[in-house]
Amino acid sequence: MPKSKGGFYAVHRGHKPGVYTTWDECKAQTDNWPGAKHKKFANAQDAMNFSKYGDNPPPAAAAAPSRTYLNNSFAEKDAVKALGAQFDGTAKRWYVPPGADRAPFARWLGSSSGASSSSGASSSSSGASSSVSPPGELAIFTDGACKGNMNVHIHKPPAGWGIVAVEAQGHPNERAIAEHCGLVVLDAASPHFLGAEVGSNNTGELCAICEALTWLRWRAPSGAAAAIHYDSEYAANMTTGKWGNPPTKNAALVYRARELLAAARAAGHAVRFVHVKGHAGHKWNERADALATEGLTRQAFPPRGAGPPGVDETDGAVVGAAAAAAASGPPPEYIVPGATLTRPPGDTLPRKRPLGE
Repeated sequence: MPKSKGGFYAVHRGHKPGVYTTWDECKAQTDNWPGAKHKKFANAQDAMNFSKYGDNPPPAAAAAPSRTYLNNSFAEKDAVKALGAQFDGTAKRWYVPPGADRAPFARWLGSSSGASSSSGASSSSSGASSSVSPPGELAIFTDGACKGNMNVHIHKPPAGWGIVAVEAQGHPNERAIAEHCGLVVLDAASPHFLGAEVGSNNTGELCAICEALTWLRWRAPSGAAAAIHYDSEYAANMTTGKWGNPPTKNAALVYRARELLAAARAAGHAVRFVHVKGHAGHKWNERADALATEGLTRQAFPPRGAGPPGVDETDGAVVGAAAAAAASGPPPEYIVPGATLTRPPGDTLPRKRPLGE
């Protein structure tokens, strides 16, 4: 008997794209299809939109300038709903009803005027961010990369991760305060192993979120709030537990990401997740993407920073002269002038390279 748990299964890429009501039907359309793409939805309209447009919003949804969308995370949906926000089922975003007071929604508004783009990505040719971080909140952009992301268990391609931490995003004093990248480590004996069994786009994205959370906990100002900006819904939803309970693939890495998220929050960091459309010209998303691609070439790691006793800290990859410099302390370029970073006692890891190169 076909398996059905309710809902609608949308196939965007497969033998026959469309909407199906059972998992068996969906599986038949995606098995043995390179780059297959499918999702489950609670209502038929959202499923139909995904089968036609994938992760891109339908043309009609993109042309809704009168709506003021909110940059809230999934976990904050009840909070914005309680304040009177309404949900756009097509764009899959909450918005401030026309005529309503925007002040109660200030922390979720995406620009100084209170309006935000439907994708969270820039439409300008310069690729500047269209998002505005609330005062004091850091924006950490994450991305993963894989060279040959097909049949990864057979071909064993390398995968990389990259993160860039941004202070005062969207404000005149916006600046990057840290960049890190590295190779997805598959050797369980390595001190940098996070649980990845293969190199793939998904493990690269998950490792990037792990590295972002680790940086937040041990390198950022104590108790700093942060928004993790991601373009992989898989990695973010697996980390937050929205998907995969229990996870069937990349289980060890997923559990590691969840542990790091819980640890960061327990240490006093308010963490939310913000989706950014990939390859859409968003300045910092493009930078994280470039770092992840560079991470593919990182074959060696320096010794870890000596964090507090018992801390299992993962850090960015540094090779060659940069790794050797760790023995004598961080070079001046590790910290951008004026940045306020805290580091574990004894941590002497240098930056991968000066910003701006």
